[in-house]
Amino acid sequence: MVVDSGLARIPVHDPLRGINTLLVQGISQASAAQRAGRAGREAPGHCVRLWSLREHESKAPFEVPEIRRLDLAETVLTLKASGYGDLRAFPWFEAPSDTYLSRAESLLGDLGAMDGSGALTEMGRTLAAFPLHPRYSRLFVEASGAGCLQAATVAAALSQERSLILPLEDKRRREERENLLGLDRDLKSDLLADLKAWQWVASRDFDPGFCRQWGIQGQVARQADRSARQFLAIARQQGLSVESAGEGDADRLRKCLLTAFPDHLAMRLDKGTLRCGLVHGRKGMRRRESLVEDPLFVSAEIEERNVGGEVQVMLGMNTAVEQEWLRELFPDGFGEKDDVEYDVWQKRVRRIRRTVFRDLVIREEESLDVPTDKAASLLASEVNKGGIRLKHWGEKEESFIRRVALVAQYFPEYEIEPIGDEERGLIIEQLCMGAFSEKDVREREVMPALREWLLPEQLAMVDEMAPDRVMLSNGRQAKVRYEVDGRVIVSATIQHFYDAKPLKLGNRIPVIYELLAPSHRPAQVTEDIAGFWESSYPMVRKELKARYPKHEWR
Repeated sequence: MVVDSGLARIPVHDPLRGINTLLVQGISQASAAQRAGRAGREAPGHCVRLWSLREHESKAPFEVPEIRRLDLAETVLTLKASGYGDLRAFPWFEAPSDTYLSRAESLLGDLGAMDGSGALTEMGRTLAAFPLHPRYSRLFVEASGAGCLQAATVAAALSQERSLILPLEDKRRREERENLLGLDRDLKSDLLADLKAWQWVASRDFDPGFCRQWGIQGQVARQADRSARQFLAIARQQGLSVESAGEGDADRLRKCLLTAFPDHLAMRLDKGTLRCGLVHGRKGMRRRESLVEDPLFVSAEIEERNVGGEVQVMLGMNTAVEQEWLRELFPDGFGEKDDVEYDVWQKRVRRIRRTVFRDLVIREEESLDVPTDKAASLLASEVNKGGIRLKHWGEKEESFIRRVALVAQYFPEYEIEPIGDEERGLIIEQLCMGAFSEKDVREREVMPALREWLLPEQLAMVDEMAPDRVMLSNGRQAKVRYEVDGRVIVSATIQHFYDAKPLKLGNRIPVIYELLAPSHRPAQVTEDIAGFWESSYPMVRKELKARYPKHEWR
């Protein structure tokens, strides 16, 4: 019997990010048929599929061919070495997409296997001789010059196999193994940990009993030994030196790994988490079981997986590298950036000088030497976005802006410009001059800055034509309210409007009358105050007089 979930972990290479993904996906109809066939190989059997017939009919007939979903660097290198120059014209059985080909050619260029015209270099011909990914072939060339080729071939062979070191349930034995292998010390590389374990069991001729005793996969170690011997034989044929330089193999091998994986350079974002930044603007998570604690490292294995229900880019087979190695090997990859930015956590403007390798920040130095105008611009931007709230920018200030807009509309001869979004931004920026933090700016008075935006004579016209309070014809005063929708409301108790004539602000701006009861609640809102006295007032007076008999009622 076969019980089929209809799912599989399918490897896919993302050429845009340069990341291998291994995500759980639905299988094709062809894969389902192949799985069902396992139930009937020797006798009639049963297959239980955990999906509906309708779902089955919607599945793809076949899997996407590997050539359209995996890294093609090794394939492209092999074809180039076989004399095929233009791979777009190659008679593929299943043609890959141009994106995958371009990504492979770009990587080969980074490894020195291809020149700018797309032709294979002498380095490329050497790399093509090895039956594995060009990254590891490049590692062998560097390791040959560094005198650590034998260690490099074993490390590369181990990286192609399953995990060499298995977990041990016996805590005492596990701790003893870690001590013997040096895993309790800073090895600076996960590959070096495997290499030490391999050397340990190789010195005992891969004895199965010894391997089981210490949780080492003997079969993996023996296969890695065979592969390493094959790589060494090819290296000799290619004229590479296999002589060891002696002590210091570990650091030399780490440096060589950097030349093979420069586009896999990662930087820990902070010590408290496993989050890392990678070159080309990518992000990832260092594998929890990795032995590398250094902030700067390269990953031989970058893979996107489902982890805890979330898709994450996991960084494995890590090796710590030194910043001076980057400068030595890739001097053109470095740059300096001098940025002034607003720190939302510290709520202040700061100047950051960043050392960048390609687009990955390697080092940051903070400085308080911030240009005043730049600080003001950044603080103003935060105010406009709502990140900083000005304590003294409220209804009074907004009302002033609306008053300016009304005078600009009804009295164009005074050439007063409304305070729009652009003008607001400039006023806020002016308000922020000399400030470097939220604390510096949030208590500043806003109204003086708004009034200073206008010329003295323009300001006088705004105060005259759109005042906060207006004198009625009967000598009494009423409050003027300027609404967001453009309405101008003159508000006072009914008694204040006795004997008052209809008005317009500046004889042009129409108003709405808000007549208040003695409780200062609106009793009537009208645009026609004369009509109110004739039609509505008698009924309003009767009702209010009954409630407020001590007030004057005409």
